[in-house]
Amino acid sequence: MTATDLTDTLLPPHQGQQDHQDEGDGAGPSPLTGPRTAPSARRTTSYQHDKDKILTRLRRIEGQVRGVQRMIEADQYCIDV
Repeated sequence: MTATDLTDTLLPPHQGQQDHQDEGDGAGPSPLTGPRTAPSARRTTSYQHDKDKILTRLRRIEGQVRGVQRMIEADQYCIDV
């Protein structure tokens, strides 16, 4: 798990961002960005489902931090920590 994964889970998608497309070639939307989708159509999951995923992830992080704390308290070699 990376910090980006956690941030993506905890933060809602950015709304109101403008497309930064090339306006000079007249080719239309970039194949990488495609047409914009309405915010309501992008995300249909319930809050409870997201809440359960977030709590599970936070509990896992808490357990990992407690493990590191125990290793430091036991004066483990720093490379092991």
